[in-house]
Amino acid sequence: MMSEHLRLLKDRGFLKNQREGRKVLYRIAEPALAGIMHCIEDRFGSGEGNPVNNQE
Repeated sequence: MMSEHLRLLKDRGFLKNQREGRKVLYRIAEPALAGIMHCIEDRFGSGEGNPVNNQE
């Protein structure tokens, strides 16, 4: 289920991905989302261990 959500976000241009062996790392591609993610992280934490992290 998560991979389907990530694929949709990538297909719409919100995320970019990079393969590292068997892992796929995702980063935010849409600059406007970075501000939203910062607000969410401030409220709920950084989400360490989640598949999507902001790597500017």
